[in-house]
Amino acid sequence: YLLPGYTSDNFYDSFSVGIDLETGGHVFQLFLTNSLGIQEPYFIAETAGQWGKGDLHFSFNIHRTFVLKKDKKKG
Repeated sequence: YLLPGYTSDNFYDSFSVGIDLETGGHVFQLFLTNSLGIQEPYFIAETAGQWGKGDLHFSFNIHRTFVLKKDKKKG
């Protein structure tokens, strides 16, 4: 939440919906948001879009887990 008077009048609160899809060693993260980015400098104080006006953006991340040494106790 941005306090009134602490940001420009043309910026709004960010709202995002996301889902994680896990497939083996990969994790796919899908987001629908009114922000231009999913990193803090973009969505905390620089969200210019509004959900009610259809200013929506789709973004995603892909994560991969690498194992260098297998744990003998887990098999």
